[in-house]
Amino acid sequence: MTIIRGLIWLSVIALIVGGLGYIAKLSFKNDPNLVSAGPRINFNAVRKSVFLDFHNSGPTPARRGRAKLFGLNEVRTSRRELAEGPIVGAGTNVIPGYNGHADLQFEGELPDLFLACVTYYDDDNNLLRKPFLFRLGTIKSNEAPLDELQPPDADACK
Repeated sequence: MTIIRGLIWLSVIALIVGGLGYIAKLSFKNDPNLVSAGPRINFNAVRKSVFLDFHNSGPTPARRGRAKLFGLNEVRTSRRELAEGPIVGAGTNVIPGYNGHADLQFEGELPDLFLACVTYYDDDNNLLRKPFLFRLGTIKSNEAPLDELQPPDADACK
């Protein structure tokens, strides 16, 4: 009888430890995390060039990243697509602790706000989406920073 109780307790402890391990695995995300790192716009060419720089602060590479740039009016009720392109780092990857960039060119009027919809993949080929919102900063020598604003939720990029 004591052997059976011991086996039951051992089974219960094994289940608890296994469950805690599973919960811990879910708690610690190992996703790449692209954060904005100094976006700017250049007015030297006929076309306007927006340079979006990203830093990967996550523990794994961001793979096959793309950025789609939209222009928004001040109240965010009107949206027009401006440009789309790849995010380039070490080839199509942005390695943890390093930067990548997207060079997006467009013609036409400057919008009030810029919405950048960024997509990239993790090591397990899961699609990750991240929106960034910018306002044109002070223009100096045909270039201006894009000041980062509070980003909208990910639904803004659908």
